[in-house]
Amino acid sequence: MINALEKLAFAVDTVLIGTDPDTEGEKISWDIYNLLRPFNSKIKRVEFHEVTKPALLKSNKRIKKHKRKPGKGAGCKEAR
Repeated sequence: MINALEKLAFAVDTVLIGTDPDTEGEKISWDIYNLLRPFNSKIKRVEFHEVTKPALLKSNKRIKKHKRKPGKGAGCKEAR
């Protein structure tokens, strides 16, 4: 799967990484960003709460530059 993502990142103009806006989503996005950065320098982020057509269309209107580092507490969730 990683090879496929790398090939796709190389083949497109811009990579959009879509995750939840919580700290876990931020961490996942950061890891994918670092994985794909050598293959494409134009990486942006979209955030959404659900995987539905309306949510995805809405998120595409709010494309933003990817942060360089995840926010504080963006590691693994603590056990409860």
